Amino acid sequence: MSFLLTSFARDPRTAKMLTYSYAGALLALVAWLDTTAAGGIVLRWIHSVPFLDKGFHFLAVGGLAFLLNLVWPAARVLMGSLSIPKGTAVAIGVAAVEELSQLLFAGRIFSIGDLACNVAGAVFLGRLAARVHKSTPSIPN
Repeated sequence: MSFLLTSFARDPRTAKMLTYSYAGALLALVAWLDTTAAGGIVLRWIHSVPFLDKGFHFLAVGGLAFLLNLVWPAARVLMGSLSIPKGTAVAIGVAAVEELSQLLFAGRIFSIGDLACNVAGAVFLGRLAARVHKSTPSIPN
């Protein structure tokens, strides 16, 4: 696992490709869960297992932040007086828009707990990406 992370973190082209693939797969999964009968069955099962939904939010948004922070290792944005990694900010922004959009659609349920798990995952795994990046030498483009 360590070799996989370090080789991924060293090559910016691979990082970008994997990040785009992950984001596309995540979007496709959410669309499938929301629009198909089979997705509805899976969602009911996920919600029947305590905290599984929250874990999914943590890992899904955290994974996006992790990958984005490897793609943009030095990029930071200001949020008030806080300077945070750009990948973390983008992941939190996308997750917040998605969660808040649920207020507009029948059959969708906004959850502050889901939003909190999104933010926690982005912050925790986003910081992990910074550590992985610092510990790996880069490959020149």
